[in-house]
Amino acid sequence: MKKLLCVAAIGLALTTTYAMAKDSRELSHNFTVNGASQLDIDFPVGSLEVESYDGSEVVVTVRIEPLIEKSLPLVIELRGKPAAGFTLAERIVKPETVRVRGPESVVSAQTGIRVKPVDIGGVSESFEKRVVPDLPDPLKRVGTEPFILKLDVREKIVSTRLAGIPIEGRGTAQIFEI
Repeated sequence: MKKLLCVAAIGLALTTTYAMAKDSRELSHNFTVNGASQLDIDFPVGSLEVESYDGSEVVVTVRIEPLIEKSLPLVIELRGKPAAGFTLAERIVKPETVRVRGPESVVSAQTGIRVKPVDIGGVSESFEKRVVPDLPDPLKRVGTEPFILKLDVREKIVSTRLAGIPIEGRGTAQIFEI
């Protein structure tokens, strides 16, 4: 119970002193532990370091990383191949981008967001499917609009050029040459 109270107190202190950390992006705070034998802290944005712990007081430094938003293209991953004699002619996802929010270092490192893989093994006709962005932790999606993937599957067209083979038409009223 003491450990939970201590973690709650840290959360409360960090929340109430966040305004002080906005400019410096770093916040140090001393907490009285009062007999807790262990201190577990989960801080979702930035980093948190326990600098000292003498059994009765803990000094915690939080480095706060700003949250940013960014629109990133969706990356479609397909698994399998269409049925024999068919090919994937086109794939379109609407909307083409997803808006995400997260720590600046994580968002800035992203070039695109993958969707959960779509299996096209053995398909022989076009179809639409709702897809879900597979966001890396700790990114969050901004908005709720669904993403629709349209896959245009067509029969393969095979053409072959045959040279030097005479072709003659029979049983027609017209004379023709090929």
